[in-house]
Amino acid sequence: MLPRPVWGEKGFSDTLEAELFNQYLSEIYLNRDINVYVLHGGNNGYTYDIRDGVKYIGISGTETDFEGLSIFDHFSYIKFYIDREGNTSYQVLPLFKER
Repeated sequence: MLPRPVWGEKGFSDTLEAELFNQYLSEIYLNRDINVYVLHGGNNGYTYDIRDGVKYIGISGTETDFEGLSIFDHFSYIKFYIDREGNTSYQVLPLFKER
C-alpha cells in the first residue's frame, strides 16, 4: 500500500524510479505467474490501471480535503476475494453506509 500513486502528477518524482519499480513487479508477474497488485491512496474516487501485467488500484481517502465533507463522502475500502484456485476479484465499497 502506497500513500500516493506511482504514476502521474502526484506519483514518483523520478519517472525512471517509477519505471524501475514497475519493471521489477512485472518481472515477478511474468516469471512467477503471480498476480501483482499495487494499492495506493489518492484524492477522490477510484482508479484502475494495468501496466505490463501489474494492476494499480487507487482508492480515495489519503489525500482528501476533509473540509465540508460528511463521513459518507469519498471514503472507501477494497474487499478482495481469492478462491481455491487462486483467482482474485475485488470490490470497492463505501467505508460508511448511509442509513
